[in-house]
Amino acid sequence: MSFNINVVCPKCEKQDIHSFIGPNKQKTTCKKCSTDFHFLYATTRAKKSRGDRKSNTRELDIRVYLTDGSEDYIQFSKSGWDDIELRAKDDVVFSFLGDNVRVVQNIKIGSYTSISVPSCYIATYVFGAYSSEVSFLRNWRDNTLSPSIIGRVFVKSYYYISPILLRLLGSNKLFSKSCKVFLNRILKRLGYKGT
Repeated sequence: MSFNINVVCPKCEKQDIHSFIGPNKQKTTCKKCSTDFHFLYATTRAKKSRGDRKSNTRELDIRVYLTDGSEDYIQFSKSGWDDIELRAKDDVVFSFLGDNVRVVQNIKIGSYTSISVPSCYIATYVFGAYSSEVSFLRNWRDNTLSPSIIGRVFVKSYYYISPILLRLLGSNKLFSKSCKVFLNRILKRLGYKGT
């Protein structure tokens, strides 16, 4: 089964027509920004959504039917309390950067939602939002921690505690230095080589 579908680039958000062969993820390249990404066309079977006002995040579990009739399970977290408009039997396109969902398109109502990933608060505070250290830790979170239940509990706890710590101690130089030493040790243990 092959057809053309309008897909939103997960990096620049330009919409363009791409060919979908299916039933699994299809690799493509954005014609505007030249970003390589994958997308998946499916039909929603069910959606579970849990928001946490305190950490301003939402976890989503979406069961879908693929174009060959088989089922798949898409799970991700996003920053922000707001939910995604998606109901059973809605046609949907998920756009991925790496293994991470970055855009969810509801084809039935013609809308899409960009998925902003919760920030690594303390790592961003220590190294800066666009540092290679923060990028490395985000990938570790998304690819190693998030797939497991224990990992997701750890991530959720981190997003609850770290903003409180930063509010209380963010201006303290000793706290900043201690965080940097601690995070550098973690990065070394995880195999971070630097840029």
